Amino acid sequence: MYDDVVVPTDGSAAATAVVEDVTAFARSHDATVHGLYVVDTRFAPVEGTIRALEYEFEDAPDPTEEHPTAVLGRRLREAGVDYESDFRVGVPNERILGYADHVDADVIAMGTHARSGVYRFLAGSTTERVLRKADVPVLTVPVEQT
Repeated sequence: MYDDVVVPTDGSAAATAVVEDVTAFARSHDATVHGLYVVDTRFAPVEGTIRALEYEFEDAPDPTEEHPTAVLGRRLREAGVDYESDFRVGVPNERILGYADHVDADVIAMGTHARSGVYRFLAGSTTERVLRKADVPVLTVPVEQT
């Protein structure tokens, strides 16, 4: 029933919070996890955005060992979970939803954290936007507040 799980990751606490739950979920369903990193163009300088959009994805270098998708993959593979990764350029919620369609995902798993004030007004919540627009279930995992 749940064969493919998309996990957007940027290395933040919210993205990392989901690893344990995704590991258990994927193992119980024998699912493949698709890690996704999105280069957010909303706050990038115009010149950098244009260069990023022109980038040939087929020629993309493998991410470094510290890259969020590599860290996620290492943890999942150590737990015996099948893992693939990719990256996209654009507005995160749009790219996450598009990628979920692309891999025919059965579920999207994301961490959540409380943001408020000016930042939320300007950027909004990626998780919230994905929740509202997703055609598949979205598993949300709260970040523990310390």
